[in-house]
Amino acid sequence: AGDRVPGAPGTVGSAGITVGSLDGWFGSLRWRYIANIPLIEDDSVRAPSLSQFNGRTGYAFDDRWRAWLDVFNFFNGNDNDINYYYVSRMPGEPSEGIADLRVHPVEPRIFRLSVSAAF
Repeated sequence: AGDRVPGAPGTVGSAGITVGSLDGWFGSLRWRYIANIPLIEDDSVRAPSLSQFNGRTGYAFDDRWRAWLDVFNFFNGNDNDINYYYVSRMPGEPSEGIADLRVHPVEPRIFRLSVSAAF
């Protein structure tokens, strides 16, 4: 962290590839990246970086019917989607509370099957 400027913006990136209509087949792969970023002004506490892939593959049966499978968190990473740093107090902790990192973890790998019909 010594080479980073406090308060400087972190690196954020996303990329993807989409393939459509290969004899009815279609698909995509998306990548999202957020570098470790400062959570407080003096840059002494930083959120860990996030890297996640999501994918989709499907088939168009005709002009009306399509089915596809989405895969979220393709590689089943255990990064955090959201990071906070603040003081809180739980029962039994000191009255001044404890400053700590609070997180919302990325959901584990999830599959979603969808079917659509156009009328």
